[in-house]
Amino acid sequence: TSRKLGSGSAGDVVGGKFRFPGQQQDTQVAFKIFRGGRNLAGVMREKIEKEIELGMQLLHPNLVRLFGMLNHDEHGPVLVLELCPGGSLRQALDRAHSGGITIPWNTRARWLMEIASGMAQMHALLPTSIIHRDLKAANVLLSATDLVKAVAKVADYGVAMATETIRSTLSAGGGTGTLAWMPPEAFRGKFSEKSDMFSFAVLMYEVMSLKLPHAGKSTAEITKLAMDSFTVSKALEKRGVTAAEQQQEWLEDHPLHTRRPDLNLVQRGCPPALLDWVEKSWSDNPDDRPTFREGVEFLGKVLEGRPYWGEGGD
Repeated sequence: TSRKLGSGSAGDVVGGKFRFPGQQQDTQVAFKIFRGGRNLAGVMREKIEKEIELGMQLLHPNLVRLFGMLNHDEHGPVLVLELCPGGSLRQALDRAHSGGITIPWNTRARWLMEIASGMAQMHALLPTSIIHRDLKAANVLLSATDLVKAVAKVADYGVAMATETIRSTLSAGGGTGTLAWMPPEAFRGKFSEKSDMFSFAVLMYEVMSLKLPHAGKSTAEITKLAMDSFTVSKALEKRGVTAAEQQQEWLEDHPLHTRRPDLNLVQRGCPPALLDWVEKSWSDNPDDRPTFREGVEFLGKVLEGRPYWGEGGD
């Protein structure tokens, strides 16, 4: 008996049982079924298989375990994943927001450190690191329903390219649901460890405010805000206006805080250090953003020091 656990723009996740070779008992797992998977071209299937082989190498307590892939007659390629009974982090934040539930700040900071640990592991994979491309609270799962005990695990890694290709072949078009988490350079097709860090900063905003980024704004407005970044004008350079001068003027007219989710909406009791980290991590320039290794170290210090911590949130 399978039950639907989640639904995304590229497919559905259902819970079920699977008997691994050499095992007497069934194991509770999650199956990811790609939308339109049965019609995937052979080339695309091979691409998915290659990515999954890479993803299967990652064993880390903060990454949802990817056991492998089945070829299903009816659904095409189906991923077999670790089951996380707590559902997604986004669902937990929504429940807290609508039900007035307080999530302690040390629990929130611990989740962020766990996510950063999983991401650091992904980026350290050799010979090729995995870039997630779609990091957000909806793609982080919790190991348990009890929030204080729940461990955060990054999901949907190792299938970024496949998911993107499937999305673009579906009539719904590219991942519009992820615009608010995309750094400016991603709109020019540039993805890196630093673009994942930008998405992490927006995920941190979700955890700190319980809200979705740019809530209430239209897709067109979000696209404009997310894409907006400085470019040098050659014409102005010829007239003697240096790139640095141009950039300074552009930033005066388009300050960063007007183009990012509103940090005034974070909940009471948020450690100021987290706000500083978010602002650094969603910089326009990828080189100015920290790495996940640095993130793990920083969040560890925040957790150890607990300098400003009450129960958090209202």
